[in-house]
Amino acid sequence: MEELLSELEKLALRKHYSCEDSWYSCPKSDDGCANDWTGEDCNCGADNHNAKVASITESIRKLLLSRQ
Repeated sequence: MEELLSELEKLALRKHYSCEDSWYSCPKSDDGCANDWTGEDCNCGADNHNAKVASITESIRKLLLSRQ
């Protein structure tokens, strides 16, 4: 079950937005952002989405452990 949950988690996680024109990329993308005014924080929503995925999968793990 843990293996399936880990696979599901991998599929659900988002990468930070990256664009050919790095001016529009998320600062946390692999290539970064050319717009220095955006700061260093995620502006594409990936951090919030991935935090929700982590919270849900952690809740499922705890539920599964409590039933053993």
